[in-house]
Amino acid sequence: LDAAGVTAPLLLVGSVLLLATYEPRLILLAQESWWQLVLSPDLPNVVRLSVALAVLVALVAIWGLVRPGHVTADPWDTAAQDRYRALGATLPVGADGLVRGEARRAAIPFRRVGAVLLGFGDPAGAAADRVSAIWRLRDLAVQEGLNPAIWRAGPALLAVYADIGLAALPLDDAGLPRADAEDSPDPHATRFLVCAAERDLPDLLPLLPGLAAQDGGTRGEPAA
Repeated sequence: LDAAGVTAPLLLVGSVLLLATYEPRLILLAQESWWQLVLSPDLPNVVRLSVALAVLVALVAIWGLVRPGHVTADPWDTAAQDRYRALGATLPVGADGLVRGEARRAAIPFRRVGAVLLGFGDPAGAAADRVSAIWRLRDLAVQEGLNPAIWRAGPALLAVYADIGLAALPLDDAGLPRADAEDSPDPHATRFLVCAAERDLPDLLPLLPGLAAQDGGTRGEPAA
């Protein structure tokens, strides 16, 4: 934890403990709002300050929870490729960068394609960190004004992709969407293109044959 992350909870706990020592007097003001307590001349200055401080710390904590986090991706250089390879994954062709999970123990390479941020396969690495890698890919896409999508995702994480608003289209052996993919998903498919089809397919379809030809259909196995 950094200093800011430790200080806020300590200030909040200190304010609550201090307010507890004035509980009999505060009971008389139970019907008052917090700002009336802060402005009340009937309370000692230390209590008014503690109420104001507790409210401020709570507002800061709420803001920290609701504001979008800033995601920084690694450039697809030799260091990023080595990190991804160390997770036991095969390097994809044509990646732009690498997004790692919160614990930095899982990662997913990606490529910017028109209005789409296209991830290559499920995240590689520790199973416990794969979900956060997916969400960080989504956050990076939102941060850049792009739409997230994943090519050659496996079935194990389809529920997570659904949580970020993506639908799964089964792929054929060459890594291309099947002609009837949207109308009749194959329950036995092992690879999927997950995206918002109506929105993203115009950007993705022209690119996928080239990616499939370069990739050769030999990307690592889907996440278990």
